[in-house]
Amino acid sequence: MSGEKDEIGGGMRHALHGVMAAVAALVLATGCGTSSDDPPAQDHLLQGAYHYVSVTTTMQTIFVRSEVGTCQADGAGNLTFEGAYSAEEGTLAGPFTPPPGTYTVGGMRDLTVLSGSGALLRGRVAADGSVAESTAREAGDAPAMLILVRSAGVVTAADLAGTWHLVHWFRSPNPSYTAFSGVGKLTIDPAGHVTITQYSYNRDEVIDPAPPTPAPMMVVPNADGGVLWQHAVTSAELLRGGLSPDRNVMLLGMTESGYAGIQMLIRADLDVDESDLLGDHDGGGVGLVLDPPPGMACFWGPFDANGSGGARLGFDTNTHGELIENPTSPVGYSVDPDGGFHLWIAGPADLRGAALPGGRCAMVGGPMWSGAMPMFQLLVR
Repeated sequence: MSGEKDEIGGGMRHALHGVMAAVAALVLATGCGTSSDDPPAQDHLLQGAYHYVSVTTTMQTIFVRSEVGTCQADGAGNLTFEGAYSAEEGTLAGPFTPPPGTYTVGGMRDLTVLSGSGALLRGRVAADGSVAESTAREAGDAPAMLILVRSAGVVTAADLAGTWHLVHWFRSPNPSYTAFSGVGKLTIDPAGHVTITQYSYNRDEVIDPAPPTPAPMMVVPNADGGVLWQHAVTSAELLRGGLSPDRNVMLLGMTESGYAGIQMLIRADLDVDESDLLGDHDGGGVGLVLDPPPGMACFWGPFDANGSGGARLGFDTNTHGELIENPTSPVGYSVDPDGGFHLWIAGPADLRGAALPGGRCAMVGGPMWSGAMPMFQLLVR
């Protein structure tokens, strides 16, 4: 892998003002044209109730805004949002109703979303329509990412109990640091109490493999059919979101004062291995570039896995509305017996997360080596 490290790391450092190649990854850039040979549109794949989290920025330095809520996709290209909460630079708002948006799903399940605010995002929808991702890929557009996870409907405490893999990415108001990405593993007991069993994070490009123990937390069903993540002592709300119909994916957005970001969990100990990742995947990601001029970036590119631990990874980036295209490069990947997913970019260092059976959805965070910016990425096949 040493040759791969040099090939990838050098290109990324040039493209992202000193950020390693791992920071980009995992979403196939889709074309906007059609022809008579293209497969028919598949707008019907997005249909029903979804939980969503979006992360956006302006062209301002370091500004990040996250929004979490629910939406309805009508199967015919229309999105209706409701019950939204936003967090930005120390300010919380909600609940409010964002303006409606539109979407198209192409024959290759390529997704185009036009939000009510005018943001144009592109990505992919999973074959069963249960999860989708999209990022801002047009020159001059502010970096952004939107994740959709189909709603389970009514959630009970029993649905939340078990062992989970965790990835999150936050922008912090703490003056001592700017952003961090945490990866780890936790259990939720039948009463909703959270016990973190593994955790490490990348904070402003510095790795802390044994960070301080977080405050006690609880996860409880929300009255709206979703999920609330709370402080166990004060009951203060930290995040909110929802659960997928199979109860294996949890998507949350920040609602704690001052923070903005994404948290995603995939249930551990599912039956998944390297062969589940076989094939072409799309993904998208967000991170924070710290080198001047600093700011939030979004990423996309192909991840084509051979089913036995080898893949080609490509990435394009949007930072401050400036697009940079990059070639694909060879990488490695592995899946732990408990479903933990590793994307090997720089020798012994990796991006970490988890994967679902069938490769339908995978997440990574980190990267877990110093000098690479904190990020979150989602992969959809």
